[in-house]
Amino acid sequence: VVDTMISVRMVVDTMISDSFHKASGSQSLLSCSAQRGTSSVLPSPGTAAPTALRGMTTTDHLLTLVSVAAPTVLLVTCFSVTGFGDVTYRNLHSWEWPWWAAAGVDAALLLVLWMLDAPRWTRPSFVVVRRLCVLLLVLFAGIACSLATNVYPFAPLQFALLAIPASCFAARRLLLPLPASQTYLASVSASLTSTAVLLAIYFVLWITALPPPRSRLSTGWDPAWVNIWGGEVKQYWRERLHCVPYNASAVDNDPACFDAAFMWWFFPVLIVLSLLVFSLACFFLSRMLASRAAKDTDAFAVKIFVGTIAVAGLGMYVAASISSAGTGLSDLVVVLMLYLVLSALIVVGSTLGWAQFAEAMSETPWVQRALTYMESGQEWCIALFICVGILPLCVYLLLSAGKQATRRARGSSKAAAGGLLTTEAHLLLRPLTQAHWGSVCSKVALLGMVYLVLAVIVAKAVVVFLSGLNALLEPVPLRSVLLIFVLVGVGIFLIPIIPGFPVYVCSGVLIPHAVLRDEERAQLADSTSASVPPSFWAGLLLAALVACLLKFIAIVIQQEVIGRRLGRHVEVRAACGLNSALIRAARFVLTQPGCSVGKTIILCGGPDWPTSVLTGMMKLSCPKMLFGSIPVILLILPATFLGGCLTMANKPRWDAVASLMTILVAGSQMGASVGFAAVIERAANVHAHEIAALPLDSEVAALDDAREAYTRAWRAASDWHRAAYPMTLQVLVVAAAGTMVFSCHLVVLLRCFERVAVSDPFYGPPIHGNPLRVIHEAQGWVVIACFVAGGGFFFLFRLW
Repeated sequence: VVDTMISVRMVVDTMISDSFHKASGSQSLLSCSAQRGTSSVLPSPGTAAPTALRGMTTTDHLLTLVSVAAPTVLLVTCFSVTGFGDVTYRNLHSWEWPWWAAAGVDAALLLVLWMLDAPRWTRPSFVVVRRLCVLLLVLFAGIACSLATNVYPFAPLQFALLAIPASCFAARRLLLPLPASQTYLASVSASLTSTAVLLAIYFVLWITALPPPRSRLSTGWDPAWVNIWGGEVKQYWRERLHCVPYNASAVDNDPACFDAAFMWWFFPVLIVLSLLVFSLACFFLSRMLASRAAKDTDAFAVKIFVGTIAVAGLGMYVAASISSAGTGLSDLVVVLMLYLVLSALIVVGSTLGWAQFAEAMSETPWVQRALTYMESGQEWCIALFICVGILPLCVYLLLSAGKQATRRARGSSKAAAGGLLTTEAHLLLRPLTQAHWGSVCSKVALLGMVYLVLAVIVAKAVVVFLSGLNALLEPVPLRSVLLIFVLVGVGIFLIPIIPGFPVYVCSGVLIPHAVLRDEERAQLADSTSASVPPSFWAGLLLAALVACLLKFIAIVIQQEVIGRRLGRHVEVRAACGLNSALIRAARFVLTQPGCSVGKTIILCGGPDWPTSVLTGMMKLSCPKMLFGSIPVILLILPATFLGGCLTMANKPRWDAVASLMTILVAGSQMGASVGFAAVIERAANVHAHEIAALPLDSEVAALDDAREAYTRAWRAASDWHRAAYPMTLQVLVVAAAGTMVFSCHLVVLLRCFERVAVSDPFYGPPIHGNPLRVIHEAQGWVVIACFVAGGGFFFLFRLW
């Protein structure tokens, strides 16, 4: 949250500095917002406006590059084993100072600065004190994150995501106040991209060519080793992090410490990805500021926001898919996607403001039709903010009350402007007080249920089922294995919420093992040799063929049986949004003559079940859809090979191959999903007139109108401001939303479920033959209970 606020403040400050000096005909986004009656952010008192705005000079570009490259080098040096992250951790750990002590000092100092309104200090001596305190904050935060590495593996990464925007913000305020915002953000984007490329090159060289430092040779490092994750290298870094050695028969190993060791090694790649995302954001912001028309700027902001939320949603879907690999990468994807959602929400609230954003969404043509299916875009945004940001919001309100009390004690004039909370907090809460809370709470409950279904049913239950299937079919002959697996796989494909990825991984685990003879299985169990029997490769090839066959059988059944047959019912077509802007854009692309790249991306990158069912409802040719889906083999093969690698993870180097295959699969799945969204968005923009001319389904349109009338009546009836609204229903919907939000936060913040993979032995740890063992201690059962209770509350509320 602090990272996103600093990023927003940097952008806001650069825009404000422009608004002081631009002519009235070319105002910045915030000044235009103020003219239209929305809230705008004012500059801090004592901030002197520059005398004139100008372009970027060569010196300015160099300073911008240094502001990005310097913290990147420092972060890689201190938190990654490509630098001296292990040395930093062990030296700090030798002080026997717990991480929470450093974090406590940091929090106490930050609280004092907050209570004393340090950002508003103007005296030169006070400004110096404030800057020294900021340096201490950064130092103690870095120490706390390093010490917490083996407990909270994502702590160094979160510190890195804070440090780079903070460095750019400081450079802008202190060294580069004169360049215009548009040119400055463009320069930041270029600097971020350049730094990311250089860091990626360094990481590749570190793995393949660069010799280790002499100090590492004295700690057990073998000069003959290659810096690829796996085998002796993995064990070496785990020992450097003081991880308990892995024990295959142990009930509970230390996955957090194992993840932290992997993060040590993988840290530069994560920084590269973060730099590229930050670069993309700065590039789009510079384009946004280049627009002189406020309406165009707002529409562009809406497009960025909706695109960000769409990417985050696809990322959640991909994370649920790859969780069957059991490597922990899905947890990282979830953290990054939640961070992306929260960043997008804070950026919108701090720049456009929610009222103006809702107005801009309602004026955007491609959103207008979608809003008829979503009831209210603003309410969905508020619900999303509550789901992912309720804890930061509560902390902020508590701190705001403390600051207001401190202001009253100091006799500050700012205290008179607010009540219990500060004026800034009142402005933040104003949109919430005017919201339709009956509708918002129901949306919060829906979002919570969707997340828990992905995190529990898709990510855990399906994996445990497939692990049990592996154990059940182990003594069965190969032909019977193939027949049973095809039947079970087709059944899984026909369930809408379950992606095909776990089935592909299970194919790579199950079928090669079934092909092997008993003596070859004994050779496979030998953990001292990296060699594998030739039959394993034949079995892996057969597994890939079976996985591809399953996909194409599922396409035929989903399109011809479900889509074409059930598509005769208007309720089914309406539930799929056949007249929606998204589906109409997909229909336009799929009905074009020939085999285009757009068709292929939609068929291969879209979700498995919805894509095939919709092609059946559109009455498209099944042979053509099968032909266009052939490139999906490129997504199936890596997933199947990953399953084979997971079964070999006990052999030298194979665990490294499994980790790299997981990264490859996650990247390919995410790339295909983003490509699907990009094709739809491009078609909606470039061919808007042709898509609008497509005939509507009259039956679906009539049913949509009836449902829209019902929705308006429901919204009027569920308005809490009505005197006749029953208090019992308020309690029900609030309880549904509260239990869902509580359970979602438990899943993210605590270890509620065991990490399981399709390749895990069903009768070994952590399941031990009991599927309920996947639930970790009391917090896991609390999540299940909250999910069931929240679903019941929501059902009773909607039943009314």
